[in-house]
Amino acid sequence: MNPPDNNPPVSSLNFPAGDVRGNNITSPLSSGGDVSLVYKAPAGAKTDFVLDVTGYFLENNAGATYFALDPVRLVDSRVGKGLATAIPSHTVKKFGIAGHGGVPANATAVSANLAIVNQTGAGYATLGPAVADNPPTSTINFPLGDVRGNGVTVALAGDGSLSIVYIAPVGKKTDVVLDITGYYVQNLTGSKFYPLTPGRVLDSRNGTGLSGKFSANTARTLAVEGHVGVPVAAVGVTGNLSVVNQTNGGYVAMTKTATSSPTTATLNFPVGDVRGNGVTGPLSNAGGVGLVYKAPTGAKTDLILDITGYFGP
Repeated sequence: MNPPDNNPPVSSLNFPAGDVRGNNITSPLSSGGDVSLVYKAPAGAKTDFVLDVTGYFLENNAGATYFALDPVRLVDSRVGKGLATAIPSHTVKKFGIAGHGGVPANATAVSANLAIVNQTGAGYATLGPAVADNPPTSTINFPLGDVRGNGVTVALAGDGSLSIVYIAPVGKKTDVVLDITGYYVQNLTGSKFYPLTPGRVLDSRNGTGLSGKFSANTARTLAVEGHVGVPVAAVGVTGNLSVVNQTNGGYVAMTKTATSSPTTATLNFPVGDVRGNGVTGPLSNAGGVGLVYKAPTGAKTDLILDITGYFGP
């Protein structure tokens, strides 16, 4: 958050003790080109931070512009989509992105959500245009037995592909799911990015945006345009979606319009874990997003959405 604030009104990463956890962020920089970090915990607690940079935005007309997509699943190794099988540890796997699911052949980067499921060992995975075994950065960290996702904005290789590697003890394997939410092209035909001082547009605990807990399998629409600095002309937003007080594990899907039967996921979580995930996604023509909590009937949860920027003319 910028400028420095010891009591910020928003969060970027929630975590329990003992969990190596990452999150995608899209953040404004100060006039000096920096960002500020604060760790909110009981007095005396300490932590280490690791920050890997995957891209940047400039205030000019020289770079790529963005096209938001209604989320679409391009990879699901559980069913042989994009990747034929679960990926073994320390084995780089390559798959095509450009030319699939609404991403054009001239795309240079994509925004997406990467999820890990059915992993047989704890570890991490790195996604990029050309990754190698034992990469110096990570995209998603995870323990055994946790379906976990992380938002990504990642450059494509020259042939429109991405590569992924799973780092864990030899002999382990994992399934991979990748949902695309938008793409960049190297021209001015798309939307530009406008950073905002992070602001909370949804907190169902206190009635910000929407009142009352989300009931399982009941989609709701959240108005975003006209709030926390997002103008009427916006076509997409960046931010952080968090879940708290869930009565059952499951997932939340954030889509262009509300649907109770989403084909993608934005945030996966067990019961009892306050968890967030960075999001980059489209707004509807009415300037909102759809949100649905997928869990057994009768389950309820609170949701929080903090906005960090928007895409527009």
